[in-house]
Amino acid sequence: MHLMKVNGEVEAVVGDQSLEQLQKAVDGYIEQIHFPTPVEVEGVKYSHAYVNEEGKLRAMPINQRATRLWVEAHGITVEEATDYLVGNVLFFTDAEV
Repeated sequence: MHLMKVNGEVEAVVGDQSLEQLQKAVDGYIEQIHFPTPVEVEGVKYSHAYVNEEGKLRAMPINQRATRLWVEAHGITVEEATDYLVGNVLFFTDAEV
């Protein structure tokens, strides 16, 4: 797992992956999102991520780097996108689901 912070920094997540720890990473309740084509983060291919379920309601800042990966995985550009990701984004593989 890798955590992509709003400021663009990425860090590996190791150890405890309990619900509490996942919620702590995204600062609230988690919502799973899917990438239709895998994206690469720190050399690892990911098809899934957790975001803060209430991130937009809480007016969390846009995660520019994660949004770019997400929209490109959908085959569109950031300029064409009508949605975006906010807050910290926690990427995980099929094996980590």
